[in-house]
Amino acid sequence: TLLANAQCHGNGTVLVAASCGILASMGQTGVLNMWRADGRHIGLSDLHAGERASARPHSQPPCFSWLQFDVTGDVLGALIVGVGLWLLYQPKDGGETRVEELVAGDATAKFSWAAWSTTQPELLAVGTEGGKIYLYS
Repeated sequence: TLLANAQCHGNGTVLVAASCGILASMGQTGVLNMWRADGRHIGLSDLHAGERASARPHSQPPCFSWLQFDVTGDVLGALIVGVGLWLLYQPKDGGETRVEELVAGDATAKFSWAAWSTTQPELLAVGTEGGKIYLYS
């Protein structure tokens, strides 16, 4: 039911990431939802990605390309090519999610790949079509 909910995600592509009993999902609406393993909704963050994507002068739809937790499960990364790259910090005590936008808008247009370090918490690598790699920590 969670992934089929069009009110929650909009129509089209839905990205899902899981870590430490938490499931994150984001669809065409640009709203990122967080769920516990028991199905309880624990929060949402409106990244305004859907609004930004529809305001772009380009005719192509946004590419919802990456959603992943870091090695600790405390930080969630979300990349929508041509729209933005965000980090979301979800406290284990259930407190409010903090959202940080790392890169905005067209600056992400050439991003083609992203991954967290498998050993170093909060170390993010982002690659471009031209072969450049950016590291964020």
